[in-house]
Amino acid sequence: MPSGGRRQGWCAKTAPAKSYKTFFIRCFLLLLAPWIIQLLVCPPDHIPVGLFGGEADYFTFLAKTEWGRLGHWTWENLFTSEPTEPVRAYYFYLFLGHIAKWVDLSSAWVIQIARSLLGAVFLTLWWKICRRTEYPKTVFALGIWAGLGFFAHLNDRMAYLESCIQGHAARTGLIGFPHYLLDGIGFLLMVDSYLERKSAARFFLSGLLIGMAHPFLLPLVPTALFIHTVIYERKKIKEAFLCCLAAAVGGLVFSLPLFLDYLHIAWLRTWREQTGTGFHAWEHLYLVSLTFGLAGVLAWAAVPRMLKPGRDKLKQVSAVWLLTAGILAVSAPLPNSREYNMFLSLPVAVLSAPMIYGLAVRINSHRVAVLTVVFCCAFGAISTADMLVGSLFNPNTWVSSGFMEGAKYLEEHSSPGDVAACSLRTGNRLVYFTRRPRPYLAHVCETLDVERKKKEIQAFFMEGRALDVQWAVVSKEWDPEFAYPQGEPVFENDAVKIYRP
Repeated sequence: MPSGGRRQGWCAKTAPAKSYKTFFIRCFLLLLAPWIIQLLVCPPDHIPVGLFGGEADYFTFLAKTEWGRLGHWTWENLFTSEPTEPVRAYYFYLFLGHIAKWVDLSSAWVIQIARSLLGAVFLTLWWKICRRTEYPKTVFALGIWAGLGFFAHLNDRMAYLESCIQGHAARTGLIGFPHYLLDGIGFLLMVDSYLERKSAARFFLSGLLIGMAHPFLLPLVPTALFIHTVIYERKKIKEAFLCCLAAAVGGLVFSLPLFLDYLHIAWLRTWREQTGTGFHAWEHLYLVSLTFGLAGVLAWAAVPRMLKPGRDKLKQVSAVWLLTAGILAVSAPLPNSREYNMFLSLPVAVLSAPMIYGLAVRINSHRVAVLTVVFCCAFGAISTADMLVGSLFNPNTWVSSGFMEGAKYLEEHSSPGDVAACSLRTGNRLVYFTRRPRPYLAHVCETLDVERKKKEIQAFFMEGRALDVQWAVVSKEWDPEFAYPQGEPVFENDAVKIYRP
């Protein structure tokens, strides 16, 4: 359909506000439903924690929310045995913890409500932008579920690569980690403001949201929008520059204190290095294109044509966004530059939808277009459903009362500075339920010198080697292979065994 057609002309800002309000409410209830179901199906001797995916990371965010609930505005690294200085990071989850305290709700409840509210905002903004296109429903679906490459089942390396962009972030934010939604809302606010009126205040808010979650992503969309202005709208360069500057200032509110801490707090630099992953050239190519499956291939094929003058503004912006993200993912001097691919499914959707229908028109079959869209979304939609259904009936979704009793025993009988030997999974959960002792091993990114500690924990439990710890904790559910033959446990129930080495 030509860019000036009826549907293209009926842009988002002319739609009735009531329709977006109704859309928002439906999205909120839909996103909250898994948590409500989890509450209903949870066994009576367990508590639900809202785990729907990304087990290791989710418990870290849950613990940070609980840390905020205890009154803290800075984060100490509780996932490692070494005492650490507090840093000005994880503002979002600390803030959620304070909300949990103010409204007297559990951290899990507040995270789930925040995920549902922010997810509904994100989806409403995305739908608003999608309604500017010829195929709004198709673009909407592709932006959430497009691709995931279909290659994860080929080998472990492919699966790992796809996980490196967090399940495309849009889907992962909607299911598990609400801080990703801050980035997504920030990106969409910028694009929407740029397409309509370039409000500097909204750019400032966008930068504020992204700075709270992933400040290193701040160069991505503002740079793409400014490049688009320079190439296609040269008379508005000053206005675009001021809007991008507003986004940068908004981001500095949270990112500057974090950067200052990064300069002089050693554990923060070690943590950042442990989150980095090196890639080969072909793997970068995979991340910026093939990981989005057929939709990604078609989007890249559309880029040269969409960059021509006179094309639809949203498609031009999407093409520049795609190129900017690809260049930054390959060249940015950051240990986690791969994450510039986050939310790349959004411009991919805008560019690939017309290509899909254009190919279908050439062979005179609308059915082909529908089947192609279904094919592009199938893996993402099926894996999302599988993740949700699996989490509702997976024992890892809940935490038993026996485990909580063990955590309470530890907190009551340990001293400040005590350290407990445990597995990654056990340590990761302990931090949420008890402030002491510190786990010797808890999370692959936040446990300092994690690879050495993995080997030492294995040798401690399996070979009886000495380790400078005051406690040893074995979960009967998560550590069936672990044993501690030197002495009887000082505490034991149906969930855990606790020893004093």
